[in-house]
Amino acid sequence: MFKKLNNISISYKLSGIITLLIIISMLFVGIFTYTTNKEAIISRTYEQLTSVRFEKTQRLVNFLNTKVLEIGQFANTSDAVSIFDCVINNDTATPKSIKIDEFNRFIGDYLRMQGQVNRFLIYSDSGIYSINPSQTTDSFDVLQLPELKRFIDNNANKTETIISDLMINDKDEIVFFIFTELKCEKNGIYIGFEIPSHQINNIMLEDNPYNGLGASGEVYLVGDDRLMRSQSRFVDNSALKIKVPNPIFDNPNPEKSGTNMVLDYRDVKVLSSYGIIDWGSTQWLIFAEIDYKEALIPVDAFRDSMIFLGLLGTLMFTAVVMILIFTITKPVAKLKKAADEIAEGNYNVQVHVKNNDEIGQLSHTFNQMSQKIDEQKKKLDYDRMNRVQEMIDWQENERQRLSRELHDGIGQLLLSVKMRLGRIKGKTNNDDGIIEDTQNILQQTVKDVRDISNNLMPSVLKEFGLIKGVENLSNDVSLNYNIDIEFETNIDKIDNLKVSTYLYRIIQEALTNTIKHANANKIDIKLIEQNDVIKLEIKDNGKGFITEAMVKSHSNGLRNIRERSKLLNGTCKISSNIDQGTEIFVEIPKQ
Repeated sequence: MFKKLNNISISYKLSGIITLLIIISMLFVGIFTYTTNKEAIISRTYEQLTSVRFEKTQRLVNFLNTKVLEIGQFANTSDAVSIFDCVINNDTATPKSIKIDEFNRFIGDYLRMQGQVNRFLIYSDSGIYSINPSQTTDSFDVLQLPELKRFIDNNANKTETIISDLMINDKDEIVFFIFTELKCEKNGIYIGFEIPSHQINNIMLEDNPYNGLGASGEVYLVGDDRLMRSQSRFVDNSALKIKVPNPIFDNPNPEKSGTNMVLDYRDVKVLSSYGIIDWGSTQWLIFAEIDYKEALIPVDAFRDSMIFLGLLGTLMFTAVVMILIFTITKPVAKLKKAADEIAEGNYNVQVHVKNNDEIGQLSHTFNQMSQKIDEQKKKLDYDRMNRVQEMIDWQENERQRLSRELHDGIGQLLLSVKMRLGRIKGKTNNDDGIIEDTQNILQQTVKDVRDISNNLMPSVLKEFGLIKGVENLSNDVSLNYNIDIEFETNIDKIDNLKVSTYLYRIIQEALTNTIKHANANKIDIKLIEQNDVIKLEIKDNGKGFITEAMVKSHSNGLRNIRERSKLLNGTCKISSNIDQGTEIFVEIPKQ
């Protein structure tokens, strides 16, 4: 893995690292912002729930206080005291059946006016009685409400006003009661109201869209037994039936008010604000709650926006960073490319950088180095070519000298010996056969000397020129090695002896290589002059070779061909493949 990373360019490495840092930074910022906003939203939701709970508590307290005040005012009027003194038997404290128009009218008008009270009740030691205002019938009915009687019995003489918990009355209605002690001659007489539970529901449960509870919020009351005391927003007939599993009940000494995150009676995660309503005789818990998911809708929307903006910002930052990095590293890439070209042998390369920073200075230094290397290479190539040319010229001169000595010296001496042997032939009786054999040997020696002399320096080049010399060379090779050679040219004559000699040696070297290595039976030679350029093409149908391998082997024949081409300021290209023959292309300027 690390090896693969080492092969990645510095531009991509820097882009990747900076992009990763941007992503990590934005991730940390996003998480911090999301967490901070989430905590702020939850805190604000708790504040809002607490405000709603407080408002509902105040409304409920005001309602109950109003009823307490009303029953208290009624109980303390002199007319009410007089009436109840008359209807209460001092011995048995049992109400008598009476018809008092003024009393009926008073009670009936009150109940009709309020519309918030079911019945008017009287409590005494003997029982609970309902006062039903009527002009024609008895006014008092005995009620069978043992639970209410026990409740009043337990709280009598403890407080002047008794507020009961929710109960089911004799009509299977859910109600609660408010009693206050009557100030009359007989102690322990209480008068009170029977109030339907929907009066509480009217306060706790409302559909006002601006109540701050949203689509899932609600406010409800719970008793000590964990059963609801008001109607649920989501479950019908929930009062005294639905049990609330809030962990506040598990605390033996709970705070009077607080907030928590719990699973409600629907097993839904909610944010909850709670408080205690204590009437002395009755204690309720009031809960204001909203679903956790709804409360966090703004946070989730913010999170989605953050993700979108984060991705968009990351892409934009990454694009800008990549542009900047590639702008900064572009000169480095140019330097690398230039260094690769120098490694491949192209020393005449320059890096153009406009900046004057460290990279610009490095590029300037690199250009100077490249220029010096190019100058040194040209000087070395020039010196080498001079040495090669001197060596080749010396070889040609030495060949010419040896050719002349062989032709004019040894050749003439051998001819002279042959002629002398010819003159003495027939003058002896027994040695004619030996003399004739000696003449034949000398004749072959003269021929070999002439061949060597022609190979060293073909006289035909001086006498008839390059074209004739190539034709003779082709004929000799074709006859001696049974190779079909076709020579094609549009040149009549090349006056420059050096050019003729070098081209002749190139063709001679190519034919020699073909004879030795190619196993070819056909060779095509083209010598064409075109646009002041002399083009030489030599092709055979031999077994070929791998060009790169042959170049690395430093073949003397191929090296001689290339060096002679360079000495003529020309180019040489050699192309070959296994079983596909060999092609040699030489181009030199006309001289």
